[in-house]
Amino acid sequence: YALSIPRDTLVEIPGRGQDKVNHAYTIGGMALTIETIEKFTEIKIDKYVKLDYQGFAYLIDAVGGVEMDVEKDIQSGNYLIKKGRQVLDGEHAYALIRHRKEPLGDISRVKRQQQMAKALFRQIREKTNLIEITIMALKFKEHITTDLDLKDMILLVNTVQELHEQDIELTTLPGTFYDWKGISYWKPDERETEIIMENFK
Repeated sequence: YALSIPRDTLVEIPGRGQDKVNHAYTIGGMALTIETIEKFTEIKIDKYVKLDYQGFAYLIDAVGGVEMDVEKDIQSGNYLIKKGRQVLDGEHAYALIRHRKEPLGDISRVKRQQQMAKALFRQIREKTNLIEITIMALKFKEHITTDLDLKDMILLVNTVQELHEQDIELTTLPGTFYDWKGISYWKPDERETEIIMENFK
């Protein structure tokens, strides 16, 4: 079960007050980000993984690319990604999931990120084994910041290998666009968010 929290979500950042959730990282790095998410969700975060874009692109290339059904033509930076089913390499995959210049902005981007996550999961499960994944993890460890040790990472990968796609549920924090002091935010729906958090617990 995985929850995507849109970058513009209005939350309480400890010591800062109400602000966009992604500002927690800008202000205080992973420590403040974790504290903010814990305060918002009332769920303890015991481990984290931060992957930079070069690491993401490397991972996609290392598993032979990902097959995606792109719903429309997308111009993202210097890349034009055409509509239709295709196998994306790392650079094009990253360009696809970073694009948000459209009416629904980050909400559309989150949807693509979730589709990409499932496509990557399928590729890892079907085309690689535990030894290959472990070697890949060691090769691009400079692109990862985490408090997982090697044993934890291997156990996590092994768990992924044993899962089936129908076992994975991806959801986005429910809410609505909200204009506050001339700035656009994603305002969580309190009741629906409460139900999601109970499912996590």
